[in-house]
Amino acid sequence: MMRSIPRDFGLFVAGQSLSQIGDQCYLLTLTWVVAQRTGSTAALGVMLALAAIPRALLMPFGGALADRLSHRRVLLGANLLLAILLLPLVGLAVAGVSALWPYAVIAVVVGAVEGVLTPAAYSLVPLLVPGEALERANAIFLGSVLLSGIVGPALGGVLLAHSDAALAFAIDSASFLAVAGLLWLMRATPVRLAQRVSLLADLRATATLVRADRVLALYIALLLLGNLAAAGPLDVGLVAMAQGVFHGGPELLGSAMAIFAGGSLVGTLLAGALARPAWRQPLLFGGILGTGMALAVVGTSPSAPIFLALLALFGGGIGAIDVLMQSSIQQRAPRAQLGRVLGVTLCAGKLLAPLSTLVAGVAAQSHAPQLFFAAGALWVATTIIALVVSRESLVDAPATP
Repeated sequence: MMRSIPRDFGLFVAGQSLSQIGDQCYLLTLTWVVAQRTGSTAALGVMLALAAIPRALLMPFGGALADRLSHRRVLLGANLLLAILLLPLVGLAVAGVSALWPYAVIAVVVGAVEGVLTPAAYSLVPLLVPGEALERANAIFLGSVLLSGIVGPALGGVLLAHSDAALAFAIDSASFLAVAGLLWLMRATPVRLAQRVSLLADLRATATLVRADRVLALYIALLLLGNLAAAGPLDVGLVAMAQGVFHGGPELLGSAMAIFAGGSLVGTLLAGALARPAWRQPLLFGGILGTGMALAVVGTSPSAPIFLALLALFGGGIGAIDVLMQSSIQQRAPRAQLGRVLGVTLCAGKLLAPLSTLVAGVAAQSHAPQLFFAAGALWVATTIIALVVSRESLVDAPATP
């Protein structure tokens, strides 16, 4: 058991918490500014889709890069680059630029950097704590990220409401500089030079593993389906509901994002406390179906308070699913290939976001409430089909050795 928090792990968690606050504040500010200045949720959907493509595709490469250069170096370089990339947004906000393309270019590059950063962060935890403390360390790490997901949107909403986007982007940039400073104080993580292989060989081995393990393939399929259903409503639909349906300001959007993150935190804690290995699959599959239904009813909200309450419920389902899915994948994957498998699953969790945000951007122009119902119904229906098709694989399926 981890009686005290190791110094480097404490620095890492503090840095990632601050990084998450910066990420969420940046996302809220950018989406609000683009939606307001272009007057088009379709344009917002296009921009977010463009940013999501490199974010998803570069995740497997980011994990491999971390193995070769060290996780700390990758995270340090990525946060410094993010701090620099946000500075042009300050200039765009000051100048009042309404054209979409400069925001889209920066968003795409930021998405690429985040695609490299994310797997490096998630795979660093086991290197910073002893093996017997890994579960507690993961709980601290994920809990801090979710808490920061509450603070970030709320901070962004307040900054937009009481100052302007330029100040919000400037603070976001400064937050990434502070993260780089915390990472600089950490000791270097080891690089396993003796086990270097080509990236293509890594990807081929992982593809072979997934094809051989039908349960693992089902988990990846469920991640793809969930991403397709939920990414667009969360990225574009929340903006459309806050602006077009409830005629609220940035505070309402910030509150929606923060309450969703708060619900996710509660769901994460409950799943971690209540789940048992024997219950994991039933809870996971039932949780996906229940969360899809919750997504479907979000758009039926007659008022902003009910909208926020339903978002909290939906967020709780997402948080529980994340914990159960992560535990299930870790149980199935061989220890020697865990990093590569996690890289693929992180990619699967983001891969269809571009398509989802594009569709949501068009639909939310005039049918934001119906968007949530359609997305939830799609998620439930496709999950049922996937479970029925894979039902024989779920019976007494042994874990991969």
